[in-house]
Amino acid sequence: MKKILFFLVLLIRFNSANSQVKNSENGYIVTQKGTMRLLIVYAEIDYTGSGITDPFAINSSWQAGQLPANAGIEFDADLPMGGPTMGTITDYYYQASCGNYILLGDYYNNVVTLPYNVNSNGSADVISYLNNHNFRTGHNKTLADFDN
Repeated sequence: MKKILFFLVLLIRFNSANSQVKNSENGYIVTQKGTMRLLIVYAEIDYTGSGITDPFAINSSWQAGQLPANAGIEFDADLPMGGPTMGTITDYYYQASCGNYILLGDYYNNVVTLPYNVNSNGSADVISYLNNHNFRTGHNKTLADFDN
């Protein structure tokens, strides 16, 4: 009897420990329902005058200063009637969550070109660029339409 009672206590403790709030490995709580909008920004570094050879100059499928040919096909910018476009990342999350999580996205309609700088802050420089330019996305959205 003591063995069965001990086993039940362990089972109850194990079950209550596993029912805690789930989150990602990096500590950010990931929503499991609702709608999230994200912005894709294509950015590049201009190595002209830096004395450094552009390490990505050999990519002939994506020319410098231009958006890639497939820009904007990864996500739906708005949820279409009847559900997301098949094959998009929006569709993947929609199906995986049984329609409870809608991940929408759009892209900045220009390539952000930043000059080469040894002391660059990477994504912080891109964010600074976006904050200092009025823009619209490929589907005519503004920065205010997206989640932080």
